[in-house]
Amino acid sequence: MVEVMKKSADPICPRSRAEFMSLFKGFELVEPGVVPTADWRPVPLEKSSLHVKRRNCASLVSPEGCRCGAICKPWHGYRTCL
Repeated sequence: MVEVMKKSADPICPRSRAEFMSLFKGFELVEPGVVPTADWRPVPLEKSSLHVKRRNCASLVSPEGCRCGAICKPWHGYRTCL
């Protein structure tokens, strides 16, 4: 899967939670920090599926930049790292 995704239009770099969190060492994370993607901005009264929570995480770093080398996109003055 990793090799296929490297060649896609939207390449991804799968990482463990520990690897993902290490990318933000030295940065002050925006609340709520590193959380499952489905919990970043949850819809009120709706629970995320455990399947989604185990597979996706996201966070936000300050505008000073990102060191992850993955896909980082501007978002309201911050950079999202997926």
